[in-house]
Amino acid sequence: MTMGRTKSKKPTVPLKSKLKKDPGIPRLPDLKERIRQHDRPRTVPASTSHDPDSMMASEPTLSTLAMQVQAAELASGSYSEDPSSSTNPTGKTKEQLRKYYLKTLHKVIDESDIIILVLDARDPEGCRSRLVEEEVRRREVEGKKLVFVLNKIDLIPKENAQEWLKHLRHSTPTLPFLSSTSSQRTNISSKTAPSLLKLLKAYKPKAGSVTIGVVGYPNVGKSSLINSLKRSKVCAVAAQAGHTKEMQSIQLERGMRILDSPGVVFDNDDFDNGKGQTKSNVLLRNVVRVEDVDDPIAVVEEILQRTPLATIQKLYNLPEWSSTLEFLTMLAMTSGRLLKGGTPDVNSAAKHVLQDWNNQKIPYFSEPPAIHPSLIPSVVPTTSSAAPIIAPGAENVGQAQILSSFSKPFELAGLFGAADAGAFSENMPVDGFADEDGDMFYDAPEGDDAMMSEDGKNLKKEAKRARKAQRLKGQSSGGGMEVDGEDLAFTFMAAALRYAPTRVSKFRPLSTRSPYFPCVEAHAARESRLKENARASSSSSTSESGTGPEPNYSRPNPASYNIYHHHDPLPLTYSSEPLQSFDIAYETWGTLSPNRDNVILLHTGLSASSHAASSPANPSEGWWQKFIGPGKALDTNQFYIICTNVIGGCYGSTGPSSIDPSTGRPYATTFPVLSIFDMVRAQWCLLDHLKIDKLYASVGCSMGAMSSLAAAWLHPNRVGKVVSISGTARSSPSAVAMRFAQRSVLMADPNWKNGFYYDALPPHTGMKLARQIATITYRSGPEWDQRFGRQFRPRPASDDPSTTRIPALCPDFLIETYLDHQGEQFCLKYDANSLIYISKAMDLFDMTYPALQELKLAPMASSSQSGTDLSFGTSSFHKTSHSKSHPPPLNPPPHLSDLAKGLQPLAHIPTLVLGVQSDILFTVEQQREVADALRMAGNDRVSYYELGGVWGHDTFLLDVLNVGGAIRGFLT
Repeated sequence: MTMGRTKSKKPTVPLKSKLKKDPGIPRLPDLKERIRQHDRPRTVPASTSHDPDSMMASEPTLSTLAMQVQAAELASGSYSEDPSSSTNPTGKTKEQLRKYYLKTLHKVIDESDIIILVLDARDPEGCRSRLVEEEVRRREVEGKKLVFVLNKIDLIPKENAQEWLKHLRHSTPTLPFLSSTSSQRTNISSKTAPSLLKLLKAYKPKAGSVTIGVVGYPNVGKSSLINSLKRSKVCAVAAQAGHTKEMQSIQLERGMRILDSPGVVFDNDDFDNGKGQTKSNVLLRNVVRVEDVDDPIAVVEEILQRTPLATIQKLYNLPEWSSTLEFLTMLAMTSGRLLKGGTPDVNSAAKHVLQDWNNQKIPYFSEPPAIHPSLIPSVVPTTSSAAPIIAPGAENVGQAQILSSFSKPFELAGLFGAADAGAFSENMPVDGFADEDGDMFYDAPEGDDAMMSEDGKNLKKEAKRARKAQRLKGQSSGGGMEVDGEDLAFTFMAAALRYAPTRVSKFRPLSTRSPYFPCVEAHAARESRLKENARASSSSSTSESGTGPEPNYSRPNPASYNIYHHHDPLPLTYSSEPLQSFDIAYETWGTLSPNRDNVILLHTGLSASSHAASSPANPSEGWWQKFIGPGKALDTNQFYIICTNVIGGCYGSTGPSSIDPSTGRPYATTFPVLSIFDMVRAQWCLLDHLKIDKLYASVGCSMGAMSSLAAAWLHPNRVGKVVSISGTARSSPSAVAMRFAQRSVLMADPNWKNGFYYDALPPHTGMKLARQIATITYRSGPEWDQRFGRQFRPRPASDDPSTTRIPALCPDFLIETYLDHQGEQFCLKYDANSLIYISKAMDLFDMTYPALQELKLAPMASSSQSGTDLSFGTSSFHKTSHSKSHPPPLNPPPHLSDLAKGLQPLAHIPTLVLGVQSDILFTVEQQREVADALRMAGNDRVSYYELGGVWGHDTFLLDVLNVGGAIRGFLT
């Protein structure tokens, strides 16, 4: 071997391009046949043109599907008996596994005499299989029987399980079942197993054997059911779906063999039968592993539609969301499921939710239909002008009753009663009594559904002796039940449903049914809860705990905010007597500069507290959280922000719910009527206490915008800048009307009691209605269209999607449910009297010159001129600041000149005015009035912006980019 020898290179020859494979000669006969079939006109047979069941007749059955699967595999040469076999090295795809399981299912049904279809009690209707039921009933002539077993009944309320049993027993014998899964290793028994065993023994021919096939969706508890019947662990079980891979045979006892089959998603995942059966619905049955779900977000959307919002919020501790994506984003952020760069991993969050759903952390159960389809007569469609007529022979449909007995020796109601007692009775013994041959029998509970007469045990023994005598005669019914000399016929489907035309239907006429109003019941439940709280508080021995069931706002916690107590009297606008003393609650953010010249006073809206943003004392998010902080609109690195709860409020400041020192009881409606100027005077008292001579800026939104203008008007020399967002300088008649409607429904609540309700129930109904009216003014019509449209709330899972939706008198549209939710959230969070007093102060706000003169209001001098009034309105206007870029209004309102004269003290203060085009509470025209009036008063430093968007009045809470950007640019 020579070192360093280089390998000779082969000459590079350009390769020829690869030719396309010759497709070969087409199968001409098949091609010609397909062409002929395509050209042949499609006709509907006359016999089925008006048959509503004709479509079902054309659908595939389980037998035809199994035959198609076998034919396809034989044609492709890939047939394999076992997908997990070692003779199959290439493995099987999901579709091939599904085909194998489908063949296995057909084999189980083919070999079984009795087929048990196991249903998950949480969604029984969703676990039923059209293919299995039709296949068994088609082969009833061969002696095959069908039984439903409602498994996992411990996961749903008892009443719901009983309603489902009642519904399912209209068509098929159904037994409740509770598999013993908590102690699978040692004591495998079940109180519900004896009833099922008894039914199976009743159908076992004594001269032969019987085979029972157990089928159902994956993870419905088929193997656990078999273990409970056998009382030993003969089948492996697992929490994950698809643990059973192949059919296995278990000898239950002598003459009884049971077959365990792999779980099969019977109908195609993408199959849509017009009844809302979609792939997401299949995935929600925990029949597919979470790792195999391709689109978990769509499944989570189904979960959010089926589960109450409060349940999800409580489970994951999240605020309200508007879309599934927003919910998953918040969940990913809070649970740390992030991708590179900090992007929320919504897919991981969706799988986490789906895992919680499968593990029953998210509680859910479905409701059965109110009326069984068998009680509705079939109709035959007629011409478009004529109403449908009842099909011939269907006149008595609707009189069908659940059959309660076969005959005296064997009563189905007793079997159901024993099964139900074992399922729902906590003290039901597992064992019954034995007859002379050692066979076990179980008594039904006494009552209307009792299985036996007073001589029940003897009757059972007589039945056993009759069957034994029949065996001795050698007469057998083949694969089914024996028939003795007394015509003791055990026909399974006849026992399931029998028409009884002479009996009256259990369903009452519509005119006699009691109406059901969930919204009214929710109101009654809330009132009952409040009364219970009232009784609990009245029985308390300590007076410090407070009186009455009033919410926490009447007992504030000063640990989360600061309180300034003002001892001197506060002059009031509409009262000759001052407020002798008052408390004002406030919170601060940022650092106060040595010169105390970086202070921003933030004014709140009507119902807001002083908690505008999180702080060390109160880390929860505030109402303006996204606008306060380092680098935000109100930059805490630069400014010292103060926010107060206005007097008249209920979050720490003195208001109607506060204690009157002269009486020792709440002020209630003896509290004096306030004005916006009174609230601002109280804030200036706080600023004087903090030794803050001048504000860097006065900032406010909504009612806070009124306060911001009033603060600068009262002390024009102590305010550096003014920010007014979605406010007004003069309340419009439309806004007054809306707030009057809110006060009217609140004061009409019988619990209001002229405002003296603090030792009784609060007016929660009036507060809820008032909040609903207010919410309408806070948003806009275009947003309602985009967000809700005319969509209805999701239908209950028990409803048949193919039927016409019956409108509800309670919240039915999504917009109705939204308003209802807003009212429920607010009705106990805020004091009703505070709402009345503060909303009235907003209505009274008017900064036109005549209105200010009537109230004898005048701006105050600076601290160096304490006690002297500044003259205003006596001198002529300054030169207006209108220009080409800001022309005067073409059609100014009549009051604009008076408003300009009233705003004259603000002529030298730089002012930012923000309006929103979709705002219907403080319309954009009112924002233009403020800007135009200031310019007419001579203010040449007015910045005015109109914002678009569909959020309406609440834009100042939501549009961080535009609102926050405008504020930050103006302040810096």
